[in-house]
Amino acid sequence: MFDVTVVVPTRNERDNVAPLLRRLEKIRPDLRLEVLFIDDSSDDTPSVVEDQAARSSRAVSLIHRPGANDWAGSAEQSGQGCWPPDQI
Repeated sequence: MFDVTVVVPTRNERDNVAPLLRRLEKIRPDLRLEVLFIDDSSDDTPSVVEDQAARSSRAVSLIHRPGANDWAGSAEQSGQGCWPPDQI
């Protein structure tokens, strides 16, 4: 169980994944923090997320939605099914 889940909607953001995870690692190391990328990319962002997840001290998950072409709000809604309703 995590204290906080950070939902990160991404679309072709490969160059921003590692810097974001480095910043999140510095935030309250005692906090059980999970990072969930919900990705609509057509580039190699998913493989970058997976590579960086292996290197991160935080729990990192990925939901890749190939072919999705919609706004970030729907990406966040995609992640809502990952938790019980009382934790959102």
